[in-house]
This record gives sequence, structure tokens and C-alpha cells, in this order.
Amino acid sequence: MNKTLKIVLADDEEVIRDTLAKKINSSSSGYSVVAVAESGREALEKIRSLKPDILLTDICMPGMDGLELVKEAAAAEGSLKTVIISGYDNFSYAKTAMSLGIRDYILKPFSQDELFSVLDKIASEIEAARKQRQRAEADLAPVFYTPGLLKKYQRNGPPRPGDLEERLLVLIERGDAERALEIFDSLLGSYSALMQKGHDTLVFMMLVELILNISNMITQSGDEVEKGGTETLLDKLKKNFSKDGLADISGSMREYIAGSCNTVNLSYKNRGRKIVNTLKDLIEKNLGDENFCLEKAAKKIHFSASYIRQLFRRITGESFTEYLIRRRMETAGKLILIPEYRILDVAEYSGYSNQRYFSSCFKKYYHCTPSEYRERMRKSPVPG
Repeated sequence: MNKTLKIVLADDEEVIRDTLAKKINSSSSGYSVVAVAESGREALEKIRSLKPDILLTDICMPGMDGLELVKEAAAAEGSLKTVIISGYDNFSYAKTAMSLGIRDYILKPFSQDELFSVLDKIASEIEAARKQRQRAEADLAPVFYTPGLLKKYQRNGPPRPGDLEERLLVLIERGDAERALEIFDSLLGSYSALMQKGHDTLVFMMLVELILNISNMITQSGDEVEKGGTETLLDKLKKNFSKDGLADISGSMREYIAGSCNTVNLSYKNRGRKIVNTLKDLIEKNLGDENFCLEKAAKKIHFSASYIRQLFRRITGESFTEYLIRRRMETAGKLILIPEYRILDVAEYSGYSNQRYFSSCFKKYYHCTPSEYRERMRKSPVPG
């Protein structure tokens, strides 16, 4: 990590605020809590003034709650990364949080290792995005404008439609193509008005920066941006802008924005599948652990149990518990065929300490007792 990442911490419990801030600031791991807040409104003021890299926020706070804070903060600081820290094990909260582009959702109580694991992941994303941005500016920007020239040009020039640009980036990060394109149409109106006043160069540079910001934002979110598409669009802007103004480039920009939203939406689906695959791996590693359950799995991957329950069923078509039992029974069905294994051994290896309960579950699944199954398979083994 090349720089210390600034964190704003919002929680209405003073003990939690002070404890977390102390742990983070004394860790020497590249993070600094630059402000704490006991309400969403106070946190938003700190975000606007300090422009932090990361927001750690509880959900339940007086006045403006954590989810309202996230919405307002995203509009104020589009590149802000947010982590929800909450004791609310409720799927509706987690679902809303993920739809807002929140990077992680950690349930209280959590360990210091869990917290820093999430922070380190976000730090890696920010660093990768920074390097990608530098490469983009080194490879592409000099062809179109000198970095920093836009700010210099604007010192004595007209105001830019910054609010619309920020809202556009937030909507793309959420994958909301319909609303993003509506905002872009409004942006085109603002750009057109500037060009009518003779500010063609300013509009040209703003479009270049907007394209680079979209590319950077998607990369910073952990998704893969199509570099060739970015280069093609920038090249098209360079060749056609002076001749056709906004007319020709607007269609290509709309395609680029819609494609970026599609990338984000596909990524959300892929993330869901990745989470489920991680859960399946955890199940395989813990088949023999009688106490392994949905709640334990959820804590290991830092999501709420309710969110995991809904996600697993939506992706696989069966519940987490149904899948866990099926894998235990399938494992038991293979182990029971090994003559050296007693039924008690098979039960324990499959996550059942009580042999009688195991036999009951086995019979319910295979419609025969473990002994009957072993005898039947011995007489009529399955080919292969």
C-alpha cells in the first residue's frame, strides 16, 4: 500500500467507536481513522470535508441510519468504499446494502482479523485501480489532453456539471443502466450549452475524463473493464469531436455506459455464484463437523446468515441445510461400502456423533438402514 487510507467510522455506541478506532490506528497497517461519528448526519459532514477512502458504518443510528448515509455519501464522494458493521442479522438489510454497492457486510461481534481481512481486500482494490488509472493516463491521456489541464482550464472558466457526473458514476456502479442513461442525456444538455458558449475544449476534456473515470470506477469495484472499448471510444472522440461535436460521440457513449452497467450486473451474479461456491467448499471441508451449520459458514465469509440462506437457495434451488444433509448422506453412502469402516465410523465421518440418529437420517434418505444398504450394494454393486 503506497499511502495511508483514510477511514471515517460511524457507530452510535461510543465503546465500539473508540475500540475500533484505537485498533485501526495502532495497527501500523496503512489505515487511519481520521474521524468518528455517532450519527449518519455527522458522518456525512465528515465525509464531505475529509474525503476518506473507506467508510465503516453501523446500520442502526439516530436520525440518518447507515443505509441512508451510504446513499448520501455515494452522491458526495463517488469513489468511497463502504463496509457495513452491524449486529442486525436480517436479509433485507444485507440485500439493500449489496444493491447500494457496499463492499462488505460484517456482523458483530467480529474479530480483528476479520476486520483487517476486509480492509486489506479493499486496499488491494484501491491500489489496483490507482495503478490502472496511471496506466490509462500514461497510455491514453497524453494523446487527448495533458493530465491536470482540465483543472487549470476551469480556474477561469465556467462551472462544470459535476453533480450530474458524480450521479452518473454512482448509477453505473449500481448497474442501473436506465437511470444512468437518463442522467447522461442531461449531461449532454449541459455539455451542449457549454459548447454554444464556445467552450468546446472544456467539453472535450470533460468527456475524456468522464470516460477514464468510468473505466477506473469499474476496475476499482473489482470488475474487469474492456480496455479495448475504452481506447476505441477515446480514439473516436479524438477523431470526431471537432467535426461533429456531440452528435456522433453521444451514441457511442450511450453504448459504453450501457455496457459498463451490464458488466456490473453480470459481476453481481458472478459474485453470488462465487459466494455459493465458497460455501460449498466450506461444506466439503466440514462434513465431519457435527456443529457446522449455516450460521458458522456465514461468519466465516462475513455475510449475514439470512442473506446467505436466500442467496444459496436462489442460486442452487435447494436450501443450505438440504445441500449439507445431501452431501453428508452421499458421503456416508460411499463410506458404508468400505468393509473396514464400522457404521459408527461412517456416522462420525459424516458429521453424526449419535449412531441411532445417523441411522434414522440414512434410512430417510436411502429408504433402508445402513446395514441393509451395505448388504444390498455388496450383492449388486454399482458399475464402475
